[in-house]
Amino acid sequence: MKCFYCDKEISPDKYVVIALDKPYVNLNVHLPCMREIEGLGTQEYLQNNIKKINAYIEEKSSKENKPTKRGK
Repeated sequence: MKCFYCDKEISPDKYVVIALDKPYVNLNVHLPCMREIEGLGTQEYLQNNIKKINAYIEEKSSKENKPTKRGK
């Protein structure tokens, strides 16, 4: 999984989740990146990055809805 803030890989035990209701999505973020987001103001950061959030949702849903190849 990748960090929403820095787009680098996250180790499974060193991240937090920013859970949003509207739009409904969970954003995985490194702990140090979360501190940076909090320093910027979490609400302000999310509002300023709504296009990135929507693109993330679209990308994630398109990957989940891809048809799988089935063996014969």
